[in-house]
Amino acid sequence: MSSTRSQSIKAITIAGLMALGGCATSAGGPTIQGSHAEGEAATGAGIGALLGAVIGHQSGKTNEGAVIGGLLGGAVGYLHGRAEDLEQAKKLAAQARQDGYTAQVETATVQDPQTHAPVQVFKGFHLALPANNVAQGDPQSLVMLRQCGALAVKADTSVTASGPTGLQPAVLKALALPGNRVQYQPADDDQNVHINVVAKQA
Repeated sequence: MSSTRSQSIKAITIAGLMALGGCATSAGGPTIQGSHAEGEAATGAGIGALLGAVIGHQSGKTNEGAVIGGLLGGAVGYLHGRAEDLEQAKKLAAQARQDGYTAQVETATVQDPQTHAPVQVFKGFHLALPANNVAQGDPQSLVMLRQCGALAVKADTSVTASGPTGLQPAVLKALALPGNRVQYQPADDDQNVHINVVAKQA
């Protein structure tokens, strides 16, 4: 077997492993671990590298094809992950409003690197809960806080919360986030607890 052919096969094999490594499967189908953008970027990069390697192999440029395919696939996957963050935020806002709370979702418009079409992605989520509900341990409010924490994990970002000083322990416990991913600020408004989940980039 020639050295060139050996290198080509190696590149395709590595690309295939990258694609498999980016996905985890369960009985219900593919699942993404960690943040949406991170998981989708890894999956997209792996699949893109695999396809790029196969296509590049036809013209004797397996390695170059794998690199280009991986970069493009990773970018598209990352964008798709941020679009998933937006869908999760919209569902959470709809649930919050249905429960009688105030919720708002912010979006940003970015360009799809493959089609160059404008795509809406997650920018921020804002929630206001009655402070009394949180103080009394209202299950609905605590579940909403927990879901805000889950959104922050999937969006790979942190949470800024504000409200009465005495509610800080309850809010932090309900968010269930590591200390370096949540900040609580005492606020003059003692009627509400405000939760802000903001994307790292627009």
